[in-house]
Amino acid sequence: ITVAVAAAAAAGLVAARDEIAGAWPPTARLYEAVGLAAGAAEEGRGLLIRDVASKRVLEGGVPILLVRGAIENPTGWRRAVPAIRAALKGETGAELHRWTITAPAAALDAGQSTTFEDRLARPPSGATSLSVRFAAAGPG
Repeated sequence: ITVAVAAAAAAGLVAARDEIAGAWPPTARLYEAVGLAAGAAEEGRGLLIRDVASKRVLEGGVPILLVRGAIENPTGWRRAVPAIRAALKGETGAELHRWTITAPAAALDAGQSTTFEDRLARPPSGATSLSVRFAAAGPG
């Protein structure tokens, strides 16, 4: 009976890892340490990036690209907010420049949202489109 209860508890911890890591983000590292990725640690799983807008302006003769948007947590639990990866692409779709935007909050509670804003000095002149998504965890 003890072994069955322990096995059931372990199975429950594995099956509910996304919810557990979403409620308490530091546990995502524990799951990763034993080879189980928790959804809260995977590229903003459950979070949405919305209302992204960009505008080119001149400040002191320096061209600046202003990037704004919102991050929303439509899930029923707390979610860790990863960094945001922005990329400028040319007419052919080739990436001309990419950078990381620091997330404005470490985590969002259920139903909560926040906004982000970043400024890129001297964006490439051949850029025709902007891509914004959550950055992958780890190198790269």
